[in-house]
Amino acid sequence: MNILFPDIHLNLTKNIARALSTLGHTLILPSKDYVATHRPPAPVNDFVWNETWDEQKIKKHFNTDNVTCLNKEQILDLKPDVVFVTAYENQFEILEELYPHLREKSKIAMYSGNSYWPEAYPIDRVDNFLCADWLSYHVCLHNKKNYLYYRPWVDYETFNFKGSNSSNILGSYISNFSKAFPDDYKYCNYLKDALDFLDIKLHSNITHEEVPIEMEHSMATLHVKKMEGYGYAIIESMASGRPVFLYSKYSGDKSYQQWAIENVTALYFSDAYELHCKAKAMLESEDYRHHLQHTCAENIRKLINNEEQTDNLKHFLENLK
Repeated sequence: MNILFPDIHLNLTKNIARALSTLGHTLILPSKDYVATHRPPAPVNDFVWNETWDEQKIKKHFNTDNVTCLNKEQILDLKPDVVFVTAYENQFEILEELYPHLREKSKIAMYSGNSYWPEAYPIDRVDNFLCADWLSYHVCLHNKKNYLYYRPWVDYETFNFKGSNSSNILGSYISNFSKAFPDDYKYCNYLKDALDFLDIKLHSNITHEEVPIEMEHSMATLHVKKMEGYGYAIIESMASGRPVFLYSKYSGDKSYQQWAIENVTALYFSDAYELHCKAKAMLESEDYRHHLQHTCAENIRKLINNEEQTDNLKHFLENLK
């Protein structure tokens, strides 16, 4: 199959490419020559998808050979077998500009990895949903849509467990943190000042290549983000053997609760005092720290199994409405 999957998150797109490569499918990205004409309303109207892809950049970033990029005319000529809406922001371009010309050959589906508001999902125009977040899953159940509750491929080779350590570093890996989530960023800075026995590093502009290195040097990860769906940074930290401290206030309706398990892969905290106590216990007990780091890396590979999830994806793609 030729599958159009606009890039809205590089790690996600790379890992979707890995899964599609295993299934023998080609992933198509809109190229930098594609000029989108249907943008979402403010305040997110400056983003539709990554608009910088060309073949040279693809060779640099992807380690599979099943990825290419096409401009609008090439996409319309090819008529991909499956066209994905990959975010709230690009449903307008795909449903208004592309799909009307492709509907005779192409199937339409939506990938959702972020918990939007229920009305953000185009349920009146799309029957197939690849759900990686809790809210879209429940929207599909309620509206009787064809869906797969999917856990995307995790790059366990890059985010591998290199052993335990005695670091006092808590790393945070939320892209563009201060601008995109200013209240959460402010709270993390408050925690940074309040817990001076920890070295809390807020990596807002870190490169993808630097993330696994920084995770290896840390004790654990601090993740405070109200709007979260699948949570790649959470899972990649766990894969690296670094449990994740999660803010209980934000965790009630998140799909990551299925793999962010207290005292196995994650530690939840409700305030600075609880974070202080749990981080102090982990830092001061080498046996506990090393046990939790080993247990974390081992269990996430069971909870999110790439081969099993790819088999589920195969069945979903073969049975689109």
